[in-house]
Amino acid sequence: MSKPIKISYSIPKPDHDKWKALLKGDLDVSLKNFFFQMKVTQAANQLRKKTTTLETASNELYKLCKKYATAKNMYEDLVAIFGAESLVLNLNDTANNKEEASLIKKNDNTEFYKKAITQKEKEIKEKDNLILSLQEEITLLKKKYALLQKGINNIEKTKKSTPKSSWSFTNLFKK
Repeated sequence: MSKPIKISYSIPKPDHDKWKALLKGDLDVSLKNFFFQMKVTQAANQLRKKTTTLETASNELYKLCKKYATAKNMYEDLVAIFGAESLVLNLNDTANNKEEASLIKKNDNTEFYKKAITQKEKEIKEKDNLILSLQEEITLLKKKYALLQKGINNIEKTKKSTPKSSWSFTNLFKK
């Protein structure tokens, strides 16, 4: 089984100009992730009141984005801020082979996603096949168990119906 593809993206570092523009209000974007929007507004207010520095605010937002990179609408918000070309897609956090690296370099997201989806579909099919084979094995084991129970019940019936005194090994050899 091949190594699964992990879809992720790298977020521009806190010293990127777009972080500063976002915090200063110079960037006109509509953020979809409510929590991220709230934190940006909070950091911008702290900057205006001079209770924090631009560097500290940028670092905090960067950490937040790293921590919640998979949160709903986070990717779309980051694309709105930085543009899709700035969010470099990664496979397993690094390009594992030349083909994957070329897909990333070309920024051919369609091919990248097609490959990732195909890989996931293949893994799901393999797991479904494993589940089916395990279910068949369970059914077979249940049948064997039922036969063993039937055999045990027959032995118990035979023991009860045969008088103890009439059956023994020594009686088999007597004439």
